[in-house]
Amino acid sequence: MNDQLKESEHTLILSYRAPVDAAKTTPLAQLARTYCLPTRKEEHWRIPPIVNTPQRPDQQPQKKTITHYNYDADGNLTLCVYPDGSQFTVNYFNADGSDSDCPADPLGFRRFAAEVSYEIPPGDIPTTQIRRIYYHYGALSCHRLSVLPHDTLVLCHKVTYAIYNFPLKAPAADAGRAPAQDTAIKNVRDVPSRVDVKTLEVSYYDEPEATFGSRHGRLKSQRMIYTGEPEKTVVSKDYFWENAPPGTI
Repeated sequence: MNDQLKESEHTLILSYRAPVDAAKTTPLAQLARTYCLPTRKEEHWRIPPIVNTPQRPDQQPQKKTITHYNYDADGNLTLCVYPDGSQFTVNYFNADGSDSDCPADPLGFRRFAAEVSYEIPPGDIPTTQIRRIYYHYGALSCHRLSVLPHDTLVLCHKVTYAIYNFPLKAPAADAGRAPAQDTAIKNVRDVPSRVDVKTLEVSYYDEPEATFGSRHGRLKSQRMIYTGEPEKTVVSKDYFWENAPPGTI
């Protein structure tokens, strides 16, 4: 076993959109925000067989996987394609916010996720499944007087988890197909079905006039609503904090 461990290898190769040594000739402030963020990850495993040990039919002495990444101009991850074909995508609110779903970012950045999506490719069941998470944010005033360069904070107050099932189109029925299969094909719909699995609601203590060390901005309650079950279930948690003694902050 010790000999096998010495011979096992794992190689990681990362590819970048810009040369890694670009910082030697270009000031860091002038480089794109995607600088040094990998766009491709290639991994190799080499696991030699153990001496005098029967090998499983599915055992692979060598394995290679490739993962792809994409980013927006601000350096936020927007797409990740995994080796099995599944995809992870992220959409963000603009820096100036979006109506009641997200206030403007106090520092002018585009960084708050609006929607996270994870697409699972078809497996044993001929259905593509997409899991999505929707985020909603609210503004909270900073302490008075705040030492921060802005007077508001942006905090997440609601998260909704949903599942979309996209049935794949089945081939046309033929003479050799069983009646049960024909019925199943006729019931296939092109329109995806959405199931809201659960919703998380979060609240925070809003006491901006309190002194530093108070519970202002800390978590006040969490309310999880499970809607994907036959009967809606609500699980709530409340949080209580003690103010820090004077002189400790």
